[in-house]
Amino acid sequence: MEHVGHGNLPRTYWNSTRHAAFDDAYHEELFQDAVPAQPATHLVFTVRLPPADPLPAFHTLPGSVDFTAGADIAVELAALAWRSAGQPAVTHTAAFTPPVSAAVAPRWPQDASAAYRARYDEAGFRLSPEAGQPAAEPAYADRAEDISAMADRLMAALAERSRSAPPLDASPPPPSRQPQQTSPPPTPGQGQSMR
Repeated sequence: MEHVGHGNLPRTYWNSTRHAAFDDAYHEELFQDAVPAQPATHLVFTVRLPPADPLPAFHTLPGSVDFTAGADIAVELAALAWRSAGQPAVTHTAAFTPPVSAAVAPRWPQDASAAYRARYDEAGFRLSPEAGQPAAEPAYADRAEDISAMADRLMAALAERSRSAPPLDASPPPPSRQPQQTSPPPTPGQGQSMR
């Protein structure tokens, strides 16, 4: 989330499907030293290349892609998907319209493009505006109402599902015990032959 917040994404293997990304998040949680008190929420972002940009050099692996180019890569965050580890079959999604511009960090600082250096420092953090210059508005400032409305819809839907769903720790009701009618075992000569 820290990387997404300032638009500079780490250079790493990228999952090629949402399902593979959720699997990775689950496995990370599974092999943690401490067990979380509550089920975690797994977040997956859909990252895509801008349509006009050429495809950078990459190496494919089962379920993931490794960009082998050393330079930074301009990308767009197109959507977000999330699910609770307690209910992995229920996945929620939200598209970013328009997509949020971001970048995958260069392999080495000296490989950074001029556009990347204008936006990020060597550590990959957003540069603050120069002293005396007006602070730039965040990229999403003009979409504050849309973001707020989407958050309200998501929270209302979550509240509705919470009211209608049984509690996670509720045990099922005990089975009703009905007296079973048993017939006495057959005696020889009544429907059975003796050998």
